[in-house]
Amino acid sequence: MATRKKKVATRPGKNAGTRKDTKALGAKKTARKKDAAVRRTSAAKRSKRGLKAKRVILAEFVVSVVQSLVTVSSRGLPEPGHNRWTNQAMRQGFSWRRGNVSFRVSEDAGDVPFEVATADTLRVSPRAFRAIVVPFEAAKGGIEICDMYYGSVHPIDLPAGHYALLFEMEYRNPSPDLESSEDKPVSCRVTFVPSKNVSTAIHKKDAELQPPKVLTLDGQPA
Repeated sequence: MATRKKKVATRPGKNAGTRKDTKALGAKKTARKKDAAVRRTSAAKRSKRGLKAKRVILAEFVVSVVQSLVTVSSRGLPEPGHNRWTNQAMRQGFSWRRGNVSFRVSEDAGDVPFEVATADTLRVSPRAFRAIVVPFEAAKGGIEICDMYYGSVHPIDLPAGHYALLFEMEYRNPSPDLESSEDKPVSCRVTFVPSKNVSTAIHKKDAELQPPKVLTLDGQPA
């Protein structure tokens, strides 16, 4: 009589369940990392779109720069006009007093395109070779930007308030419509960012500037 062999059920290895759990846990972690990366990328894109959308151009015009000077002034000042240029002001590239700041531009800049804008974030352009930030207080009536002899005076509607004023210079392509003696003609950008706590700083400088360690804000009317 044939003997029937009993089938013995094989038990899974001691670590089989552990391996499955580990694989499942690893897959979940990988999925979470991918989701987090997607969220970070989406947030960065939204942030960039938001910053671009919040920059508002107020005016674009050309200033014929004379004696390297351009002044941004709050309209209605008791003592309007340019500021005196001391040696220290020349070295740091600007002369500042409340509601008024004169900036040094390239010596033979000639016709210089200007862009004036407001923004909610202070961002220095990577194209700028000179970038200066100063506090600025605008009174009712807006501001104006002018050259040394007031041949180019440009009034601009800017809400009254306290701002960080960012002045930038960058090189531009030569244009037959704009006169300039510079080998590399320049353009300027003035950006107003609402702020009451502003640290005066030179974020970028070129060879024309030799600023002292301590920047001065003691300009006087010319």
